[in-house]
Amino acid sequence: MMLYFKDNFNSYQVSPFTHFNNKLLIITFIVFLIFSSCKEQIEIGMPTDDEFFTDDELPVIDPCPLGKYNGIVVNYQDSREEVDALGATVIHSWFQWDFVEQNLTTPFLTEEDVTEEMIEEYATGEREGIDWTFIDNHVNKYEGLELIMGIGSGWENSLPLFNEEKITPDIIGRDEYIGQLYLHTRACVRRYKDKVSIWQIENEPNISEILIALGHRKGNSWNDNNFMTRVLSMLERAVRAEDSDALVAINFFIDVTDYQTDINRWISMIDIVGVDSYQDIFNKEPISAADTILNRIKNISNLTEGKPVMILETGYSSGPEGSGFSEENQKIFIKEIYSRMDDFNGCGTMYFKHSTSEQNTADLFPSKHYRGLIKENNEGKLSWHFLKDFFQ
Repeated sequence: MMLYFKDNFNSYQVSPFTHFNNKLLIITFIVFLIFSSCKEQIEIGMPTDDEFFTDDELPVIDPCPLGKYNGIVVNYQDSREEVDALGATVIHSWFQWDFVEQNLTTPFLTEEDVTEEMIEEYATGEREGIDWTFIDNHVNKYEGLELIMGIGSGWENSLPLFNEEKITPDIIGRDEYIGQLYLHTRACVRRYKDKVSIWQIENEPNISEILIALGHRKGNSWNDNNFMTRVLSMLERAVRAEDSDALVAINFFIDVTDYQTDINRWISMIDIVGVDSYQDIFNKEPISAADTILNRIKNISNLTEGKPVMILETGYSSGPEGSGFSEENQKIFIKEIYSRMDDFNGCGTMYFKHSTSEQNTADLFPSKHYRGLIKENNEGKLSWHFLKDFFQ
């Protein structure tokens, strides 16, 4: 208000004949403003000068209001004994659709076709072709630990068969793909909602085109952001329909240039912003690779409307021999990530993975088979020993 008056006063034209009266009027007005401002400040409880915070006293906003989750990603073959030996209390894994429903049968359903009776029959295993045995054993194996579980992945290895071919939205229809997955997701959440802490929906949906090129997804539907948005929206609705208190996350792959666009596109659907990053593909220097990931997490944290940010997948290879990777560098990378996460507003890390094949292969990234924490003989690597101490 004072600035507004000052601006107008500077441009105000005073004539010689009215100079004295106008000057008196202006002084009177200033006194009135000061009095009014002080009176209003007292009446509405505004802080006086000695009540303002100094820079050191500013309230600290917790970037992780939902808590922190530090743990590991496990394979289906990993044992509870191995996880307990490491000391991990948070586990990240997946509900793989085809492990429950190996084959889809016609008629295919749209979301509108799905009934409460269908969901209940599917959830209890009474629906024909549904078998929860494998997933039950996997979930029960980690009884008492916190579970972060992925659901609804469109990766080809997770999908059921139809006529001995993996289904895709292009093969059975987009509406039908969404309908069938809706039924599966509702039933899965109903069956396991008391055992899951965080539901990760889909799997790296922001890089579908890359995943098609790598052979992990099939069909042109995955190139359509509008369709992916429909899938993610359905998955969120399905999870929350069964558990209104559920925490929902998406794992965004952030080793690409435009990940922020997709975070902004889908952030309203989720409670936690998950990130996946494998900087060892691009940068073998462990501290530099960790710095890149941590700085991106800090940047994302500043853009996420107060929603927590955590790593749902990251890894660093220890081999193969002669590749420039080593156990020591793997340990350095893991130490940098886990030990410094708090300084970059991160809310936890899931290391990928507890175990890998440790076999040199001829595929595009053979080093990925050496990201595990244990050697081929089941002996812990240097990184295993660091995490064992960290989890204590």
